[in-house]
Amino acid sequence: MSAILLALEALPDPRLRQNRPLTVEAEAALRHAWLQNREVAGMIGHDATVTTASFSPDGHRIVTASLDGTARVWDASGRPIATMPGHGAWVTAANFSPDGSRIVAASAGGILAAFNGWSAGVWDLSGRPVATLTEHEGSASFGVGFFRTSGTLSVTVSRHTEGIPDRSWSHTAGKTGPWGWITVARFNQDGSRIVTASENGTAQVWTLSGDLVATLTGHTGGVTDASFSPDGSRIVIVSDNGPTRVWTLSGDLVATLTGHTGKVRGASFSADGSRIIIASDDGTARVWGLSGPTPTATLLTGHTGWFMASFSPDSTRIVIASEDNIARVWDLSEPIPKATLLTGHTGWVRAARFSPDGSRIVTASRDHTARVWDLSGNIITTLIGHTGRVTDARFSPDGTQIVTAATDKTARVWDLSGLSADPLAVPFSSDATRAVAASADGAIGDYAFPELSDLIKEIRDHLPRCLTRAQWSNFGVATSDGDRDAVPTPAAHGRCPR
Repeated sequence: MSAILLALEALPDPRLRQNRPLTVEAEAALRHAWLQNREVAGMIGHDATVTTASFSPDGHRIVTASLDGTARVWDASGRPIATMPGHGAWVTAANFSPDGSRIVAASAGGILAAFNGWSAGVWDLSGRPVATLTEHEGSASFGVGFFRTSGTLSVTVSRHTEGIPDRSWSHTAGKTGPWGWITVARFNQDGSRIVTASENGTAQVWTLSGDLVATLTGHTGGVTDASFSPDGSRIVIVSDNGPTRVWTLSGDLVATLTGHTGKVRGASFSADGSRIIIASDDGTARVWGLSGPTPTATLLTGHTGWFMASFSPDSTRIVIASEDNIARVWDLSEPIPKATLLTGHTGWVRAARFSPDGSRIVTASRDHTARVWDLSGNIITTLIGHTGRVTDARFSPDGTQIVTAATDKTARVWDLSGLSADPLAVPFSSDATRAVAASADGAIGDYAFPELSDLIKEIRDHLPRCLTRAQWSNFGVATSDGDRDAVPTPAAHGRCPR
């Protein structure tokens, strides 16, 4: 997209009174960039880092979470639908419910830096609060909620646009004091239950009507992660300073999983529920088999730190993102699992996920890019356009698009339709109206372009963003005053400010 924006500035456009001379080089640059472009939409409007972005189950909407204290809903073209304010501090994650009608968001509570609390909220797609989970501590109000000395976590459910509660319940803290931060709030697969986890060492399971189903206690540190099994019958709980535990929804302990010597940051079930992957700061991951009478562990080594681990849809592979700029894909069908290395990033890999059909992997990195890979470790395409670290990347439900989030305050949608591999060559005809592209998988495509004036109009009428003032300066173009790093949206006819 950046190459398209630069090429447009070198070409004539009567609608914008750009009476520049037409050159074949500029026209070829535009057509080449247009042919290779994958960026189709931008979610622009957050005032700070976008921490996560994900599609709704039907792929028609996107929810973003940001350190600006809001979660936002967009359509797939980047048009804003709703803003969910009132978190008061960083929103670290936001996800749709399985039916797509609700959003659950977790945030670091408190406007003042002195307040180390956490909250979570449930919203409908219009931005109306359905439930708010807020920590109360002390005796004064600091924006997220008033503080109480009871040491309880209060959950308020509201169906009123004014936010007046018509039902409420409490997530009771295991102890008083300032350490009861809510770290996780997640739906189960059918959306009928929510699990909340707290830094006070407890997790609790709720119905949507506000009834407490179970309180899961006994953890020796704060609970940092909690997730349901695919059938919703079990929950895996991760704590700071102790083992990982598996519970039933009624609060019965099923298994205690030990062995890591470093902090465990996350755990998740395989799609068939027969395994759990646990990854740790000690540079290892363990895959626990749950089908036998006693859980058995398979050790995966070679990582330097980690950010996340996830199973493939068929539960036969695991991809782990780590701080050594590499993601590793482990084949669990082998008697001794073997790793395929995804190398090429020049910064930490923050996230790695499989496509819905399990044939591809997307990685997000601090090097400002996301990459799509096949299972053999070949790069299919590199998604370039963010001007900050990419914090998250996820496939759409049908696998034809990817949404990325970044520290440049934006989320972007990328189109993968028809993608087989990066073009190796794109030679143009002498008049720059046709091109032939050959790709690494042997595919050859013959492309006929529209007339230049029609192409410019089509591109400008659908521009998702503009270049930043910092980018213009880097290209030696004088700019006006303003935020150098802000990503502008186009004005009429796709006019971009400088």
